[in-house]
Amino acid sequence: MMTFLGAVLLSLVVFAMNYAIGVVHPASTWGIWYGIVATALLVAVMAYAGRRRMLHVRTLGPSRTYLLVHIYGGSLFLLVVFMHSGFTLPDGLLTWLLALLSVWVVVTGILGVLMQKWLTLMLGQLQTEV
Repeated sequence: MMTFLGAVLLSLVVFAMNYAIGVVHPASTWGIWYGIVATALLVAVMAYAGRRRMLHVRTLGPSRTYLLVHIYGGSLFLLVVFMHSGFTLPDGLLTWLLALLSVWVVVTGILGVLMQKWLTLMLGQLQTEV
């Protein structure tokens, strides 16, 4: 968790420094690099799906590591996508759809994690067997 918060803070500090130098937009040098980082994060997040299909292969490392990268990397992905756009609203239909889908996927993922934590606590407090 602390590593994630450190990455978020570092990302925001780098963006603030870039913004102080000049405007950041998707076609600028920094905007392109933010897009590359967002793409790398997306690939890392998708590795969890591949790991789940290969549970029998022990040399790939523990599934928990992949799950943590999936959760925290997905959240960091959304921040870097916003940095890529310079925290401005999209212009075209396709960019609106991509932005909305990215927000939808990350928000529903966070809600899923919260529900998983909350529901297991609630089920653990039941006096009857489920």
